Amino acid sequence: MPQHDTIVVADVSDVSRAPAVGGIEVQATLSVRRAIQGTLAAGAAIPVTWHETPTALGNSGFNVLPSGRSLWLLQKAADGGRYDPVQLGPFGVLDVPQYYYLPLPAEDLSADFSRLPGDTIDARLARELGFALEALARSEGAGLNVRRVWAPSGALSVYGSGDTFLFGRTVALLWQFRPADARPLFERFEASTLPNLRTVGLAGLLRLGEVSAIAKLERDAEALAPTTEAERIPRAIDELVDLPWDAVLSLSRTAVARPEMPGLESCALYRLGESGRAEALPYVAAMLESLKRYTRGEAAMAFCRMFRPRSSGVRPLAKFWDPAMADYCPNVFPGNRDAEVAEFWRDWWREHRKTVPELADLPPVDAPARDR
Repeated sequence: MPQHDTIVVADVSDVSRAPAVGGIEVQATLSVRRAIQGTLAAGAAIPVTWHETPTALGNSGFNVLPSGRSLWLLQKAADGGRYDPVQLGPFGVLDVPQYYYLPLPAEDLSADFSRLPGDTIDARLARELGFALEALARSEGAGLNVRRVWAPSGALSVYGSGDTFLFGRTVALLWQFRPADARPLFERFEASTLPNLRTVGLAGLLRLGEVSAIAKLERDAEALAPTTEAERIPRAIDELVDLPWDAVLSLSRTAVARPEMPGLESCALYRLGESGRAEALPYVAAMLESLKRYTRGEAAMAFCRMFRPRSSGVRPLAKFWDPAMADYCPNVFPGNRDAEVAEFWRDWWREHRKTVPELADLPPVDAPARDR
């Protein structure tokens, strides 16, 4: 979190802006509703001023002025006479314009999100953000979902509404806390009937090491895949040091399901490759048929990791390793040999699937419907 000594929820009034060197100067008055950190009392009126600059994508940030109720991080000036707003970002490439405030619902906190004795500052702030996320999810429903478009290389473009990106900014701020401070929130969201909240809840529980969340993801994958924060789930899984085999299988079944969850194929392929187990081969072979070059390259690397001998540990599939395979283990992908590399491993699987008894008995896994 940026340097600050005060956090407030405030109503904004008397907003004005004027040209300044390198950008614009914005002035406003904050009427404090709730203080999360610091000594300001409810009802206090605080004048604030901040400077906004043009962005690499144009001046779109200049057209955004605060209104209504919002969350502010403030730093008291050295002279003690004023409070300076602190930027809440950055929030990623899609949110290049600067943000010094986060819009919140106009209502007071509901009883479910009221502070509890002994709450840390982060826990209090998590409750505020949770209240805002739940209000957005209830009011917008599936309107928060994004449209994802993959290029053949695997590059991803994401399209959504203003509320979608507000939801994302709010989650991004929540993600700056220690996960333990937000555990009650993650548990509440995981139990929600609203998919956008369930995604946040499951990703949060995974950050806390709750491996059982992977099975819940598999069960609800179709509803969760289009949610705005779906990318956080594979990132959270990547943070887990070890996964039991049943969790790897559940993850792999979800990765080849339809619709696609961004990042989940990469996450599954890494775990499958590291497993070194014969049961992993049908899933890797299925993802080798992906329409995305990047995924095909990752599938080739998964084959290599399963077969290549290592100096420590038993690798059951190392008996299949042939030094000539090294030529088909790409270090960089996509590359100029993508088709050749994919065909090599495709041919290897087809041949050995028929001739090696321990592989012939493995249950088949179809390529994802989206790739057929």
